[in-house]
Amino acid sequence: MPRKTLQQCLEEKHILVLDGGISTHLESMQKDDSFPDRNLWSSSLLLTDDGKKDIQRAHQDFLSAGSDVITTVTYQLSDYVEKFGYSRAKIDTMMSDAVQLCKSARDAVNQNAYVVGSIGCYGGALADGSEYTGDYGDMTIDDLMSFHKRKTEQLISLSVDGVAFETIPSFLEVKAILRLMKEIRDEVKSNDIYVWMSLACQNEYLLNDGTAIEDVLHYFNNEDPNASVINGVGVNCCKLKYVHGLCQALTQSILHSRVRRAIILYPNSGEEWDAVNCDWIKDSGCQSSQTFALKIKKYLETIHNMCEERNQDHLPILVGGCCRVKVEDIASVKIEVDRFVKDKL
Repeated sequence: MPRKTLQQCLEEKHILVLDGGISTHLESMQKDDSFPDRNLWSSSLLLTDDGKKDIQRAHQDFLSAGSDVITTVTYQLSDYVEKFGYSRAKIDTMMSDAVQLCKSARDAVNQNAYVVGSIGCYGGALADGSEYTGDYGDMTIDDLMSFHKRKTEQLISLSVDGVAFETIPSFLEVKAILRLMKEIRDEVKSNDIYVWMSLACQNEYLLNDGTAIEDVLHYFNNEDPNASVINGVGVNCCKLKYVHGLCQALTQSILHSRVRRAIILYPNSGEEWDAVNCDWIKDSGCQSSQTFALKIKKYLETIHNMCEERNQDHLPILVGGCCRVKVEDIASVKIEVDRFVKDKL
């Protein structure tokens, strides 16, 4: 019997659990709490055998905690890093290794889990803070399509179950990704690859570049009215205090359009960064795994209630965590998701 696609599994189970902050977990596993090359961030662990062992172990930790979906350690890896002395061949090898490490972890822990290729925003590659502003200067849609094209095609060629465009702070980049994926889907002639886009937001109303979230969602509904290009949309690495409002905006837009697009929610821990001392401010985020998990459950209840009020079917949802969200946090999320499914669905 053929294995269910990620789309089919979501339609059947309604809610799946993502992993957490894989880079946070990997950083904690390093002796000096740092990575070999800051330009590649956690992807630089792909340069050594010991680093690759750590990556597979980290994936296995999240799978053991209950993740249904794990993402490759490729957020920071793209052709852009040729500027830092890496050859195109080396980049390709690292990309292939990253996918294989996910698959090996899946085979070792949960063969029913799904592997999704992580694609970071253009601003993330620049590492100049533009992922927090969405200010890309003179970049055009064609430029941004070119930036994402080869990496996206390569991940798909490596037989991942899906690709995730993550922490997208710019409306221009949203448009570029949607246009690129239309072209790729036409070329590949396959709907088996699941694609989601998670947005980077400065608050519950605005993308990091200042675009109103409702305008971004309206664009999705107009340009991809069947959700056949971008299957899911949501937010990641967002402060917890903004996620509830964003969750409501996402749900309202999807229900109003009657497009069956999944909602993706994987916020950070809510901790605040002290730029002066280069450290996280103590007690500024969630104080326990249970607190984080209950907030995730609250978002699920909000979506469920809005669907009930509209007399519409429950929407497919992916939930997890981003920066500073640990393995034990995801274990607590899994428990709350299972309880919610049992009680409500």
